[in-house]
Amino acid sequence: VSMRNAAQLAIDEANAAGGVIVGGERHTLALVTARDWNLPGEADAQATARLLLAEGVMAVVGHIMSENSMAAAEVYGPAGVVMVSAISSDPRVTQAGWPSVCRVTSNDAFLAPVAARMTYEDLGLRRAVLLGEADPHVQTAMDAWAQAFGSLGGEVLGRFEAEAEFSAEVLVELQSLAPEAVIFFPARRLSPERAVQQVQEASPNAIIVGVESFTNLVVFLAFLGDRGEGIYDAVTGRPRAAMAGYDSFAERYREADFAVMPDPDDFQAKWAPFGYDAAGVIIAAIRLAAETGAVTPESVAAAMETFREQPFQGVTGTIQFDEYGDLLDQPAYFKRVVNGQWVDVMPGEH
Repeated sequence: VSMRNAAQLAIDEANAAGGVIVGGERHTLALVTARDWNLPGEADAQATARLLLAEGVMAVVGHIMSENSMAAAEVYGPAGVVMVSAISSDPRVTQAGWPSVCRVTSNDAFLAPVAARMTYEDLGLRRAVLLGEADPHVQTAMDAWAQAFGSLGGEVLGRFEAEAEFSAEVLVELQSLAPEAVIFFPARRLSPERAVQQVQEASPNAIIVGVESFTNLVVFLAFLGDRGEGIYDAVTGRPRAAMAGYDSFAERYREADFAVMPDPDDFQAKWAPFGYDAAGVIIAAIRLAAETGAVTPESVAAAMETFREQPFQGVTGTIQFDEYGDLLDQPAYFKRVVNGQWVDVMPGEH
């Protein structure tokens, strides 16, 4: 909801600023919304994509779930329609090779090695165990984390997978390994709260670090209570204090009186500025296309190529795409539990 609201805000502001001028005639922008039910499903996502193409959309902000973005890209890509996702982070979203598919969030294959570097350099940890699920998305991230950590001189002592919680055998082995850090990767079936409890009992001296694994869980802090203190989670984006345009954006968003407010500490609401930037870069491309005298999906896609060569300044930072449609600048930072709350750890702080 916060992303949709933010995209609407970007469109409203563009229209208030004069809309789009094509051949001397002023046009306004409109947001067409459609749902793919926010659940991973290729058929639903592709049906939604075909519906949007039938509506004659010039470009798409979305989708949300990575699986749905990958499926929908197989519809938008051949049609040459721009899709900019604000949240889909699976590396495969941009690996299919469709030049019109981009994202304004980090690629998990990037976040994982950056999280490894931050664990090694910022936290000073050298011996780690990795925990996750037998999921291709998770396994890709674990591979990237392990490779980056090893290249810095760190040692991955073991990798363990579970469906609901970790077995007694795994916990005994974890205790014998005595890691300095236990790294958690995102889970759908595994209960991170219960798994953290298990790890704390088996290896009480280990520092627990998530790779965008905990801050999205509403009950995580309440479930753990005092046992949550000191846990880290590496997350995409920049701390609020490091986003120069955030305060102004948040004020304009509040003035628009949307029901869901942007909040970097709320996983569901933190994506509002990313939705705003996804819409913003599309609007910039539409205006560039208008300068050619025609706004079509093809001309918008051609205009988007501009942002491979030069940056677009967004609320979340500088947006410039590489040859795959990923950001050239993909920031990440730590959040840490302090006094029962997630707080931003500015780069260089522990």
